[in-house]
Amino acid sequence: MLSRTVTFAGHTIGFAEEFTYLGSGEYLVPDAVYGSIWRVAADGTVHPGIVPRTFEPADAIPQMVFCPTMPMVTVGGLPFLFTNSTIPGVAGIAVRDGTVFFYSSCAAGLFRFPLSALFDSRLPWQRAADIRLIAGKAPEVAVEELLEMQFNPFDPSDGYLYAADALQLRLIRIDPCTGRRQVVADDPTLFNFPASLAFLPKADSQATALLVLSNQQHRNPLTNDAIDADVTVPPYIVTKVLLAGHELR
Repeated sequence: MLSRTVTFAGHTIGFAEEFTYLGSGEYLVPDAVYGSIWRVAADGTVHPGIVPRTFEPADAIPQMVFCPTMPMVTVGGLPFLFTNSTIPGVAGIAVRDGTVFFYSSCAAGLFRFPLSALFDSRLPWQRAADIRLIAGKAPEVAVEELLEMQFNPFDPSDGYLYAADALQLRLIRIDPCTGRRQVVADDPTLFNFPASLAFLPKADSQATALLVLSNQQHRNPLTNDAIDADVTVPPYIVTKVLLAGHELR
């Protein structure tokens, strides 16, 4: 049953890779095309969080900018170009302890800023001054897409930020303080272009379970300009990863 609808009518928004819930009916919605972050209030009204002054290229926010071209890369043995050969701006986003974390594929880095910045009196584009780089992608990686990022909501002591590393066909986690990365699981069948994450509630005697959905984006010509035939491998897979005491199992 549909219980709530939020309209962005009257606002310029291109495409949201995901969103994050702030609690009390509030959300943050990033825009991968126009390089913005919007805040949805509990009453459903939409407010600019960090948004460029205009959507002309000269006013783009560097850490959120959209790249109109990308180099061809190889994913799972297949040549890959994103639809229309583009690299998105703001993609993955997560919030913990009053800090917003987001990943930009075009700016090639994980960034942070204080959540409080979205509620102050500055103009939306002025708030970009609070953005700080945590870690850039590895130099040997031509393009990186972290399509979804999540903290473990059922274990506050688990400080890692978990991310679907789509082009590398793996699940990683990042220390948000140091930027250090660790591969959690790496398997081209179980992580066949991982795109979505979901933590399951933990029972006292069980390890925390993290579900990873793969969408095989690199195997479909609708989302891969470099191929002209559908080579998806059914069925689509949801993989369960068990995390025991912040270790892997």
